[in-house]
Amino acid sequence: MGYKGNSYNKRLKGIIDIYDKWAAIGLTNAEIYRRHIYPVYEISDRTFYNYLKNSGRIDELPEIPNPDQLALFEE
Repeated sequence: MGYKGNSYNKRLKGIIDIYDKWAAIGLTNAEIYRRHIYPVYEISDRTFYNYLKNSGRIDELPEIPNPDQLALFEE
């Protein structure tokens, strides 16, 4: 899957949290996407299904700080 940044991790977690909440009630994936995911994240349905596919890897995604951030001010 390659390296994904912290913003990807947060977006994936947010989408999976919304999905889990509404899937437990019994809404279909299409309804969850149309009513709850698209208005907030404005992603395509294909991206939504890719996120669902990668939801099992959410624990594998590391929280990596940007090493270049602090290097800007070092001499």
